[in-house]
Amino acid sequence: MQYISLDKKTSLSKIGVGTYKNFGEKLDYRESQKVLVKLYQKGVNFIDSSINYAGGNCEKIIGKILKKNHLRKDFFIASKVFFSVNKKIEDGLSKENIYYSLEQIKKNYKTDFIDCLQCHRYDPNINLYELVNIFENLIKRGDIRFWGSTNWPLNIIIKVHKICNMKKKFIFNQQPLNIFFKDRLENLNTTKNKGFVNLVYGILSKGILSNKFLTNTGLLKFKKNINYKTKNISKIKKIDKICKKYGYSFEEFMFALAHSKKYVDITLCGISSTEHLNKLEFKKIFNNNLFNKHLNEMKKYEDIKNIL
Repeated sequence: MQYISLDKKTSLSKIGVGTYKNFGEKLDYRESQKVLVKLYQKGVNFIDSSINYAGGNCEKIIGKILKKNHLRKDFFIASKVFFSVNKKIEDGLSKENIYYSLEQIKKNYKTDFIDCLQCHRYDPNINLYELVNIFENLIKRGDIRFWGSTNWPLNIIIKVHKICNMKKKFIFNQQPLNIFFKDRLENLNTTKNKGFVNLVYGILSKGILSNKFLTNTGLLKFKKNINYKTKNISKIKKIDKICKKYGYSFEEFMFALAHSKKYVDITLCGISSTEHLNKLEFKKIFNNNLFNKHLNEMKKYEDIKNIL
């Protein structure tokens, strides 16, 4: 595992635990514990979740696992607020929803503070100065250490960063990225140059960019995937043949490709089984010198040119 340094006391693994549609949905408590403990043993220490995942059950399961295994201090927890879990409170970034959600998140994780709280969406109805004030007060109170955004447009991120008094605390930026979705590259490059920590999700496009898809292309869940198109399937199969020539599984190639980019700091990985996890070789993923050498050789193939 490789790490990035956040401050003198904090290092974050460059692979993060992606929890969406996973813990509390695909995985029950028992299976969740197996996966989370295995990830910890492989050096992963970053968890990304949200108050609303699995109706709140996602974070409750993880919190129970962390407490049982005495692992809270070993993980950096990043959660999100926007989607309300209280019927009396509307979705959005109102002070009421942020404060209520944060209290629930702390209860879910059985902790006194959350390492990072992200705004899950941009809320055009909220005054940005007031929003900054809310989060900086939470930092002063010790409820959170850092904050950031998910799926925010670049211009809003820049505006908020200018408003911040605690600029080194508003540093997390989460965006989707994979070989079929590259719309946020300007966002990622710009924020990286400004010192943000860039988290990317969707690298495997909900499983369609994986070995599992290649052996089960007819599965209904894959047919519903937005990238399930004839031209894409053809490209995936061609890339897979190239990967095999160089000794990469499809997943290893996709993660290594993301981590070879300077604008990517942490890649969220939604692993739903220890068997799948055991097949991922982090040494291959993080050996940038070897991977870049292979990638340059691979670019003789049309399907690899300008892939990401």
